[in-house]
Amino acid sequence: MREFLIALAGAATLSYPNGTSAVPFYLQPTLGGSEDLRGFRSYRFYDDNLLVVNAEYRWEAFSGLDMAVFFDAGKVAPKRSQLNFHNLETSTGFGLRFNMRNRTFFRIDTGFSHEGFQVWLKFGTPPPIRTRETAISGQR
Repeated sequence: MREFLIALAGAATLSYPNGTSAVPFYLQPTLGGSEDLRGFRSYRFYDDNLLVVNAEYRWEAFSGLDMAVFFDAGKVAPKRSQLNFHNLETSTGFGLRFNMRNRTFFRIDTGFSHEGFQVWLKFGTPPPIRTRETAISGQR
């Protein structure tokens, strides 16, 4: 029997600067890259606050290789009150996960967005890894 997995994740980063102080750009949370919005280049979006959600469906193609399709959405905003699910940047894509003993050691993701596509080659576990991963496993 082949196994499949549905992985869902979400994260928010909120900034609380004191008084009139501002968060320096190099400390602001960023979106884009192989861990969150895979259809955009790394660090594509940045601001004081961040919201991101990921959904991924993975299945075993054969022993040692899993395949995946994913959907990523997120946004950054200068004010916490502007973090909502309106006007999110989105990306979709597919990937391959090479594994040994039920551990992923290499993955290839291809993400697509309105700005084009990105190909990511990564060693280690697949995203979402920003937060705890909630998974629903099943067999078909």
